[in-house]
Amino acid sequence: MSATLRNARSHLIAERRELLALCHALGPAEWEAASLCAGWRVRDVVAHVIGGERDWADILRTHGDVDAANARSVERRAGVPVQQLLAELDEIAAVQGLGRLFAPVLLVDNWIHQEDIRRPIGRPRAQNPDRLRWVLRWTRVLPSGRGRSLRLVATDLDYTAGEGPEVRGAAADIIMAVAGRASAARHLEGAGVECLLA
Repeated sequence: MSATLRNARSHLIAERRELLALCHALGPAEWEAASLCAGWRVRDVVAHVIGGERDWADILRTHGDVDAANARSVERRAGVPVQQLLAELDEIAAVQGLGRLFAPVLLVDNWIHQEDIRRPIGRPRAQNPDRLRWVLRWTRVLPSGRGRSLRLVATDLDYTAGEGPEVRGAAADIIMAVAGRASAARHLEGAGVECLLA
């Protein structure tokens, strides 16, 4: 395994352990609360994270339609007890099998989705600067990201990357805005913010 994959896997393991600790602390109402993912409750986001590790075959069944594959994972676990979600989340925390190979993409996905849970229910966390920088760098280059044509300036990490209209602010808000979360974009400054809100 390359150093990049080892680094990504270490961060992903830590990210999933943080998510697991958060989930153990959630009350019944929080599990049913709306997340930042349209139409998904907190428990649905957790189901998606689990499915991202366990339900690879859904990509084949849906002929490569990622949104449809994600929907299958969420539907599959829509009515299962919270304790089962916790058990599955615990099982994937070690990042084994295919998860090792896709650790960079899974890390970005899992980091964003933990924020999708935390922000609307008011459970902020202290961010790991190294992991935050790692996620920010990868978020910018992913095909689904909106940050490739922008100059991103993270004021809390001393991080600058890219060319184009500038987006300036906290790294976590930049990542969430690039991932399409308009509520995060409102905390940012610069001419590039309009591009993220478009």
